[in-house]
Amino acid sequence: MKKGLLALAGLLVVVIVVLFLIPREDPVDYLYREFPQTQGWGNLKVVTVTESDEVVALEVTFDVDKTFQAHEKWIIKDRSKLQEVPGGQFEKWHGYVYLVKDGLFTWEAVE
Repeated sequence: MKKGLLALAGLLVVVIVVLFLIPREDPVDYLYREFPQTQGWGNLKVVTVTESDEVVALEVTFDVDKTFQAHEKWIIKDRSKLQEVPGGQFEKWHGYVYLVKDGLFTWEAVE
């Protein structure tokens, strides 16, 4: 009986250690996966990444169609238009995406 409990406790410790050793998804990879390029939006580039204990700030530039409506979970703060892209339909923008930890392995964009 004691051997079984000891083995179970050892297995539990190993599982917990493994969970904490699995690295969190890279914030830039998360951004590119969750903010996919579409017909009205694209050329997303991460300029800088600033990390603190709780929040990761990604400075980004992107091109967007003047009539494009972003998905509700795409939260880009402090946006400013940089220039009109030649052809007149697209504009180049600059802004910030703020991410907080969501669970053990991933991120969530916040306002």
